[in-house]
Amino acid sequence: MSEACWVRHLDLLKELCQFWPTPPGWSTPHVSRTAVGAGRWSAQIVVATSHGPAGIAIGRGVAGDESALRTAYYELLKDIAQLEKLAEPEETVRLLDLDLTCVTKRAKSAVLPMAVPGFAAAGSVAVGRNFYAVRDAAGLDLVLRDAVERAWTQRNALEERALSVSAQALGTKLADRFELRERRLPSSDPRAALAAVVGMPLDPLAEPIFGFGIGTSAGAASAAATGACVDRLAVQESGLETSRREELDAVAAWLGRTRPGPAAPCGRLRLERCEFLDLTPEGGRDHMFILKAFAEDARVSSETSPLWPRIRRPATLRVV
Repeated sequence: MSEACWVRHLDLLKELCQFWPTPPGWSTPHVSRTAVGAGRWSAQIVVATSHGPAGIAIGRGVAGDESALRTAYYELLKDIAQLEKLAEPEETVRLLDLDLTCVTKRAKSAVLPMAVPGFAAAGSVAVGRNFYAVRDAAGLDLVLRDAVERAWTQRNALEERALSVSAQALGTKLADRFELRERRLPSSDPRAALAAVVGMPLDPLAEPIFGFGIGTSAGAASAAATGACVDRLAVQESGLETSRREELDAVAAWLGRTRPGPAAPCGRLRLERCEFLDLTPEGGRDHMFILKAFAEDARVSSETSPLWPRIRRPATLRVV
């Protein structure tokens, strides 16, 4: 990315801060960028950080254009919202059902487990302008994480699928480094398709890559899984990845196993069974909504799980 292009990114950051400002008490976000990739594939990983009363928040985005900064900023807002809720003295939180009408109380420690020191808060949080779209995005992410965690725990072999268009495109760019394979994960929600994409390294010394995705169609799920695979690769190549090599190899070995037909769903979680915690900051409802999905029987990976890319929260802020 040229310096002129980066200046445009900084202008975009100013626009984001004006339209969707961080809550009172939080610093103006600092951003850093790292170029990753080689040969036919390259990308930028952007990390946004801010400090406030509840600690240091972090968000990251990966892309070849300004969408990396947008994603990093949105992830930062989600992290801030969770940190602020964790810092509140109340021990219970109010949750909404799918219709956003029924309010129930849950223990905050169950809905928002205390973040592992040094790591960003857990997932199944979405941000956006449309309340219902944000609700569905958060809920479907929880459905995906529950399904992946259950299949991983049981080490269930997955159905092999031909590479989708999106996976083929990535595979072409990475053909000299990885052999990409696609898997179908069993879904407990009939309206959602789940997919996994794994890249087996051609160099035995290199680390594998993989990603999981969910969508309303097989193609949408595959595209999401391919994007998650790219995110994993960028995080690993940037040096931000904290998963150990043996952990990554174990997940790749599991995804390398196949079965001739579809596997039975491991759980029963569906979107309509999710509840939602409204994390939207005071005064922010005119511009955005932030929701976290929760289900009492959902099996969700911790921040230290190798299933999802994990990066450490910085101890201090540093501008690169």
